Parts: sequence; structure tokens; C-alpha cells
Amino acid sequence: EFEGLWHNSEVVGPGRHRLPDGTTITGVFQDRGASGEGTKRWANGCAFTGRLITNKIHEYGVLKWPDGRCYIGQFDDEMMHGEGMLTWTDKDGPCRYKGIFACNAFHGEGALDW
Repeated sequence: EFEGLWHNSEVVGPGRHRLPDGTTITGVFQDRGASGEGTKRWANGCAFTGRLITNKIHEYGVLKWPDGRCYIGQFDDEMMHGEGMLTWTDKDGPCRYKGIFACNAFHGEGALDW
């Protein structure tokens, strides 16, 4: 389901696309997807605000989980990749990792505080 602007049977400009799995993407659409600044919300409660390229999380943004985790930083092809900071709370209290990520994992130089 798409709500927004159409031109010659293609979506162009600002709009909102709801996918069959419940994911909602809001942004500027061109070439079959949202590119530029936008938001992506999944049915499980996760939410992203930042840069999208053809509906995918890319470059930089903020990803929040329903359990309170929050990542601010770089992304590549929907994964935490590059410099960033992940915050969360475990049984001992608040935690924070600031440093390099590769494919959603701590990788390279970084600092973990808890």
C-alpha cells in the first residue's frame, strides 16, 4: 500500500509505503524506493530515522528497539557498520559501546562502559 505522489504510474516524491510484513517506510520516493532522509518502522517495534537508499538503511541514522536499545551511527546495507554508539540496559544497569562496528558487531577500536 502506497500513499503519496504518482507520476506516469510510478511513485515519486514524498510518501509512505506499507509493506505486506507490516514495515512502514516514509520518505521521498524515486526509482522504486525511498532515498534520502526518511523513517523505517518494523512491525516488531524497531524504528529507524536517517538515510535510506532504495528503502534500505544506509550511511547514517538512529535505530531504536522496543527494549530500549539505541544505536546512533553509520550503517551499510541495513547493518551497523562503521563508527557508532550503542546504548542498552542489562541487569547491572546502563551500558554503552562507542567505537567501530562491522556487520552488526563490535569490531576494531572501541570503548565499552557499564
